[in-house]
Amino acid sequence: MSLRAWDQPILATIRGVESLILKLVLTPALIGAASLAGRRWGAAVGGWLVGIPLTSAPIALFLALDHGPSFAASASVGMLLGTISQAIFCLAYSFSASRGVRWLASFGSGCVGFAASTVVLHLLIVLLLVPRTPEKSDESASSATSLPRWDIPARQ
Repeated sequence: MSLRAWDQPILATIRGVESLILKLVLTPALIGAASLAGRRWGAAVGGWLVGIPLTSAPIALFLALDHGPSFAASASVGMLLGTISQAIFCLAYSFSASRGVRWLASFGSGCVGFAASTVVLHLLIVLLLVPRTPEKSDESASSATSLPRWDIPARQ
């Protein structure tokens, strides 16, 4: 059975809706499963499961499916650098809080650590990776398809 020309946009819409439903369900389901496992087997198991990238891994998968592996690889570098900055926040906050500093000042030191590490990591990436990245021609930039306005909010 062959598809008629007018059936193809309908099928593309159905696939888009299925993809959106999967995006909305997968990450919360993984977080819920990790939370239930933590309740069942204790805080140690829950802590290990929280360390798994349960939110960024599905996002990287969807980026690879929607925009290709090269785009997903670039986005994954940003995800990893963001995780490093989060770890710096935690270290700075715990360092301050363990020395009796009030929570607001500890929070501030964590934020400063996060911001400083983000800037340093960004500069390192710019210095190390940008010279190696080949420039795209204007033809490839103009041939890119424009995404609908709802694309970014739908990804969140």
